[in-house]
Amino acid sequence: MESLLIGLQILIAALNLVIVFLLTRRQLLHAERFSSTQEQASSKQIDLLTAQIRKQYDWSMKQMALMFSISQNPTIQPARHALDVAFGTYIRESEPIPLNIIEEAIDKDPEIYTHVRTILAHYEVMAIAIHRKVADGDLARDLIAETLNQYIAVFERFMRQRRTVNRRAYEYMLDLDRKWERELADKRAEERGEHEDPRSS
Repeated sequence: MESLLIGLQILIAALNLVIVFLLTRRQLLHAERFSSTQEQASSKQIDLLTAQIRKQYDWSMKQMALMFSISQNPTIQPARHALDVAFGTYIRESEPIPLNIIEEAIDKDPEIYTHVRTILAHYEVMAIAIHRKVADGDLARDLIAETLNQYIAVFERFMRQRRTVNRRAYEYMLDLDRKWERELADKRAEERGEHEDPRSS
């Protein structure tokens, strides 16, 4: 996942450079006030190519966001299934799992530790991708915000323990969760305002 993230960052950086070049070229053509029909045609071609590259950029960001949806990512589904089996009640209720319960589950099945780390790492990489503008944050929020918030609540004590060793662990994910909570709260408030009967004010 990290190598793919780096590759997409390089691709998007290249696309941005091309867009900057095309926009600069377009501005130069405008500055020359279209001294010829050929320059007018060149300007239109640049506009078209710039629009196509921007669409490709947007599409790449959306594809990256979709990859972080567990339903769209089969490599994460086994970890999710194993955690549902081990901690089903806590996950369904979005209740923090006590550390001793997690430790007991790991004693029975050491793979549980790997599954917990896999799920949390998955969302931390997603948060980094959004922070670096490699993945579409709005699409990811609409698809994943509820699930992310659920796993943060459930494994809050596990993450807190990890952060005593490495205070930057899960930093991007936690920041993103807070950001999404604010955005969704604002969205709900806006929707309530739109649906409110003007006669009630």
